[in-house]
This record gives sequence, C-alpha cells and structure tokens, in this order.
Amino acid sequence: RVFTKSVQDKRSEPTTANLLVNFQRAVGPSEGTVGNGDFTINKIGTISGGYSIDGGKVTFSPANQQHDDGRNSHTVTGQPQLDFTGLDHTSTTGGDTGYVYMDHHLNKFYAIAHDETSDQFYAVGGSPFATGTGTITCTPNMTSTATHTPNHILGLDSSNFDPELAVDNILKFTTTSPTVNHYHRVRTLTSDSEIIVDPAVNITIVDADNQAFSKNTFHTDYQNDTIIGMVTKTGASTYELT
Repeated sequence: RVFTKSVQDKRSEPTTANLLVNFQRAVGPSEGTVGNGDFTINKIGTISGGYSIDGGKVTFSPANQQHDDGRNSHTVTGQPQLDFTGLDHTSTTGGDTGYVYMDHHLNKFYAIAHDETSDQFYAVGGSPFATGTGTITCTPNMTSTATHTPNHILGLDSSNFDPELAVDNILKFTTTSPTVNHYHRVRTLTSDSEIIVDPAVNITIVDADNQAFSKNTFHTDYQNDTIIGMVTKTGASTYELT
C-alpha cells in the first residue's frame, strides 16, 4: 500500500497498486567539479551496472547501461571501451588525469581530459585545439568610429564559426613579437563570421595580418554533461580509477 504525505504532514488514505521498483543506487550530491568559475562539469551520477580499468582502458559491464545524474537520464546502448593510455603522467597542466565523461547529447561516455592552461576539455590523447577555417580580425577600439565592441571577433576568408566553435567553449589565437596565446570564451555565435567573446580582446588585428585561429576540438555542454569517474596515470604504465 502507498501513502502520500502533505506539507502539513498529513497522510492520505492508502492505495493499492502493482509497482515496479528499481533498486538502482540513488543519485547523491555532486562530489566536486572540474573546470573554473562558472564553467565547470559536475562529478555526479550513477549507472545501473559497473566499470573497471585494466591497462589504462575502462570497460563497462554490461555494455548497455542506464545513467542518471539527478537532472537527466540516459539510456546507454553498446558503450565502447574508453582508452586512457594517451594520458601523460609527467604533465603539469592536467594531462595526467582523464574523466569518465557523459556526453548528454550523444548518450555515451567518453575519455575526456581538461587542459588547465586554456580551461578547455578535450579527448584523451588528443589536443584541446585544431586549426579553424579562415582568419580573424578584432580591435579593442571603443571610440565613436568603432563598428564593433572589443568583445567582437570577426571571421574572414570563408570562416565557419558555426559549427566549428561552440558557445561557452574556448577560441584561441597566437600572436607573435612577442609570442602570446590569447584565449577567449565564446558567449554568442552571431553568424559564421561573427562571435561575441569574454574577456574582451586587447589587441588590434586587421585583414592584412591574416591571423589564424584555433577552434576547440570537443564541444562541452556545461549545463548537462557530467563526470562519473576519474582516471589518473600515476606512472609510465600504471593507472588509478576513482
């Protein structure tokens, strides 16, 4: 028999029903986050089965899993093995640690790392960035003659900001004399040739500079993606799964 209870602590009359009870472990509170500021991924969630690590590779048993994180549920079908052997145990910028990462939009777990320099997530064994299409211009000019704000970056030469970039993810470009890496978080994808970024740019780049840029290689959904496990490469061929 089932009762309901009101906010005044009054119990209803009982009802009788045939119920299917799922004894999967309840979702607890977040056990931490990965990332910085407002752009973090929660360590939270449960699965209906289990997973283990052997030789840097995480295997799920069974391959079909039900994942719940307290906000979203995912039916995972045919989950492949996750390869963490691309981690670097000598890294000082986060490359020694990978995450069992749920991609909300793809309903699959992935082996993902976090680059502490750029604050960008990327696939283990890969790079946070790849060369984007076209070139960019920007200016910190805020005079009355300025056509855009310092938070605008414009694309030229067949730029393809959408879908190469993603909101809340990082765009990178490198200037020389001296060499400086610039990291800007995309806040609005206005078009294939215009984005709004934070922080504002502090350098003027014009068409004649032919300034290349780098796109993020993994699109992070900070609202819905989650992490359920962490793999640390502790030596040349040793790993720890937590």
